Amino acid sequence: MEREKFKNMTDDEFDSRLRLLAQRETAPPPPGFEARIQARLQSLPEQTRRPSRRIRRLLTAAAAVAVIGTITAAAAPTLFPMARNAVSYFAAPSEFRYLSQQAAFERFSAAVGASTEDQGIKLTLDDIAVSDNYINVFYTVQSDAPIVLRGDDGTPESWRAAWTAPAFWFKADGTYIDPAAQIETEGRLEDAYTLKGMQRFAVMNALPDTFQLELYTSEMLDKTGDWHIAVGIDKSAVAAETLTVEPDRKMTVNAGGTSHRFTVSRVSVSPFGGQLVLRERTGSVPFCSFVLRDDQGNYLPVLNDSLQSNFLFAISNSFEFLGGSTDMKSLTLVPYEAAPPKDERTGDVDTSGDSAAGSRIIPVQEAVGALMETTNLGGVHIDSLDIRDGVVTVVGTPYGAADLTFQFELTDKNGEALGCSSYAEYHYDRTKGTVTCVIRLDAEAGELERIQQRIGGLSYYCQEIRLLEDQAATIEMK
Repeated sequence: MEREKFKNMTDDEFDSRLRLLAQRETAPPPPGFEARIQARLQSLPEQTRRPSRRIRRLLTAAAAVAVIGTITAAAAPTLFPMARNAVSYFAAPSEFRYLSQQAAFERFSAAVGASTEDQGIKLTLDDIAVSDNYINVFYTVQSDAPIVLRGDDGTPESWRAAWTAPAFWFKADGTYIDPAAQIETEGRLEDAYTLKGMQRFAVMNALPDTFQLELYTSEMLDKTGDWHIAVGIDKSAVAAETLTVEPDRKMTVNAGGTSHRFTVSRVSVSPFGGQLVLRERTGSVPFCSFVLRDDQGNYLPVLNDSLQSNFLFAISNSFEFLGGSTDMKSLTLVPYEAAPPKDERTGDVDTSGDSAAGSRIIPVQEAVGALMETTNLGGVHIDSLDIRDGVVTVVGTPYGAADLTFQFELTDKNGEALGCSSYAEYHYDRTKGTVTCVIRLDAEAGELERIQQRIGGLSYYCQEIRLLEDQAATIEMK
């Protein structure tokens, strides 16, 4: 099956797939490999002098005009402006991770309605919302056969629908758009044969205000085929309310005995979210230990749970942050390093290496209004707590230099584990800047009420961190 999949790919698709596989390869290089590569690179003849940046930009602009003219003459695609539009995806009475952004999507989006069909599966691109930093697609998948969701019956259906939803790749004016590590999808079954879905795709390089966007995939509902839709995009309206800089700022950070050399390649704030792009060549975990601060001294919470790296060439990672504004004059990246935890009662540093030293417990009856200190410099203010029908919902507002993984466990009143498995999911209100954690207890109906009544505390870990202000970098946004 895998051999047939690659056999039917075009050269561009094959190159793209190899690049993606290379980006996600985390195995370390063999001993001496990098030294041999560097030696070979140094032995290459001197590079031919390139035209100046200004000339290159003029040439690029001329080429773009030629390409657009060719596309227009050949295909004459309809141009969809990002304007006011009711996104049909939000019509159902369901809770979605991006519901807080509905107003932004419906202010800058377009109804498309284009379809493609293969292998008895029809894909319809219902709506699309594109900005400088995110592509958001809303679609419908209709199958001739009943749709079988991935995962088992004990897993929440929303998770299974998201796992089943296809992942799309994109091209702009024929050029492949490099994907970030996190490709966010969600979905829901409308009936046994119909799946409604959404994909949020981070854009890490500049796109023109008008261009032809191609959406495609070779896999859907566990079948191999060819689904491809091309649409003309005009994002000039949303670009007018977007702040983007590409500083190409080189940084070296030494923290915790590890050195990272990377480039701050992009900072972008659009109606669809804030974005920081870091580019680094490494065979280990890319640099991610930092906090962001705006020119008013406010910390901007960072959201990212997926990273990619490669030791052969530099890879870009996209970090979303909350609270950004197009009025920002600057953004400061402050590295930090983990420090040994402190004893909550005495304040003394614990050097035993015991992970329990940083543990904290908030009694359930005292939770609302309490501060969950995810770090010694910030955390989450608990706004509300609801326990019913085997579901625990906690809504909080981050403050200070917070770790927004916001992970905690349910305990009894004595701080002991409940002994019940559970599922946790997180939702971020990008408008209000709040985070919601939903924990679903996994137990039989007869046991559920008994376990729920035993809930007495929220146990979490406070990570001691030390800001490295001397290694901070301020990016000018104006």
